[in-house]
Amino acid sequence: MPELEKSAQQVVYEVKTLFGQVEALYSGVFARRHPVHLALVEASLVHLRLLDEFCFRQQTTQKHLDVFARQYLPTWTSDGFLDAETRSAINAQVQHLPERRVAGYQWPFGDLVRSCSNELMRFIDELHVVSPDRAAWFSPCVEAVAWIERRLEEDLDPEGS
Repeated sequence: MPELEKSAQQVVYEVKTLFGQVEALYSGVFARRHPVHLALVEASLVHLRLLDEFCFRQQTTQKHLDVFARQYLPTWTSDGFLDAETRSAINAQVQHLPERRVAGYQWPFGDLVRSCSNELMRFIDELHVVSPDRAAWFSPCVEAVAWIERRLEEDLDPEGS
């Protein structure tokens, strides 16, 4: 049990970090081709991919000890919040230097974050019905979702990579 609670803190970290990075991208502090801007884009993609995997992964192997939603809620089912094309594009962007990596790609971070938020809230809501104590571990995610939704409503001006 302590391992699951500790892992929940890692999920909270991923959510807060993703949302903070996307907010920084929307702020326009760094020019589109500035290395810090590009690093924020790629880091945001990594966090999106990790959270998507948390949502849809059904099992793990001995060698692969990642945490996933079903460990907290055995009845959880999800296809994730990223479609196969987006997941593949993210993998191409952040895993390797393949020919299919596209410079200047416009990532729809607002839409991606909304999809992520919706799936996380669905998970937390379902978990709350079965195990309010476990759901409480994810309460900072609820606060972070409310915060990023307010920020996205402010008509921020996103930039891609």
